Amino acid sequence: MTLKTKADEAQVELVEKSVVESIQKSLDDAQVELQKARETIQAFEAAKEILSKESVESTTINSTRPEPDEIFVFGSNLEGRHGAGAAKFAKDNFGAEYGNPSGLQGQSYAIPTKDLKTNKGLPLSEIQNSIEEFLKFAEANPDKKFFFSAIGTGLAGHSPAEIASLISRKPSNVRFDPKIGDLIKPKSTESTVTKIDLFRGENSFLSNMFDSPVTVRGETYPTAEHAFQAAKFADKAKRDAIAAAKSPAEAKKLGRQSGMRSDWNEKRILVMEEILRAKFEQNPDLMQKLVATGDAELIEGNTWGDKFWGQVNGEGENNLGKILMKLREEFRNA
Repeated sequence: MTLKTKADEAQVELVEKSVVESIQKSLDDAQVELQKARETIQAFEAAKEILSKESVESTTINSTRPEPDEIFVFGSNLEGRHGAGAAKFAKDNFGAEYGNPSGLQGQSYAIPTKDLKTNKGLPLSEIQNSIEEFLKFAEANPDKKFFFSAIGTGLAGHSPAEIASLISRKPSNVRFDPKIGDLIKPKSTESTVTKIDLFRGENSFLSNMFDSPVTVRGETYPTAEHAFQAAKFADKAKRDAIAAAKSPAEAKKLGRQSGMRSDWNEKRILVMEEILRAKFEQNPDLMQKLVATGDAELIEGNTWGDKFWGQVNGEGENNLGKILMKLREEFRNA
C-alpha cells in the first residue's frame, strides 16, 4: 500500500468520524428538543386543567351575580391570595382584601376552602365550621343581604353536593347559588311536641313579656308587651311613658289608663300581629326557636281569665297563639 493510499484512507476515516459526530449531535439536539416539546405539552395540559377548574367557579359568577345590595360570599385560601376564580372576582369587584383569608371584608365575605401550601381543598369538616360561623354572622345581621356563591366547587375540588351537605339551614337574608342552593336539605330541628300551652321556662320566648327589644314604626320598646300597650294610644307622651316602664307588668298597668284609641278593639289583632312579626324578624334567634316548635299547637294558657288572647282551662279564642302559629308558618316557608 502506497503512502498516498494510506493518506486517503485516513482522510476518509476523518470524514466518516466527522459525519457520525455530526449525526450524533443532531440526534442529541433532537432529543433535547423532543424533551422540551414534551414538557411544553405537559405544562399546557396542566394549565388547561387549572383553567377548566377555574371555569367551574367562573360559570357561577357569570350566570348568577350578586345584586348591588348583596354581600358576595366566596371561597378563599388560607393565605388570602385572591388570585383566581371567585376570589379574584371578589377582590376586583367587592373589596376582598389580599392576605385576608376569612370573614367580612368590603362588600364580600371569605370562607377558606383551600390550602395553597398543599394545593388541595381543605377537609370538609373545616369548611363546615367556617360555614357555620358565617350562618351565625348572617343571622346576627338581619339588615344585611348575602349572596352565597358555589364555594369550594372550583379550585378546591369539592362537589356541589358535598358543600350543600355542610349547610344546616338557609337564613332568610342569604341567597344561595342554585348550583348548591338546590341541593341544600336543612337539618330538621323541629320539635315533636304536639301542644305548648304554657309560655314559661324554655317556651317563655313565646310570651309578650319576654325580654327582647322591638322597634315598631320607629319607636323602640323593651318587650312586645310594652309595644302592644303603647299602641293603644295616639298620644306620644303616653307611649313614651309606657316605653319607659320598668317591667312588662307595669307597662300593662299603664295600658289601662284612659285615652285609648276609639278603634282599638277593631285594630288590636292586626296591631298584635305587626308587633310580633317585628319581634321575631328583629331577633333571628327567637325566629329560629319559633320555627323549631314544629307543628305544635301554641296556646297561651293562663289563670288570669284572658279568653280572648289565650285560653283558660282549655276554653278561649287563643288569638295570641293563632298569630304565633301564622307567623311560624310564614317564617318556615320564607
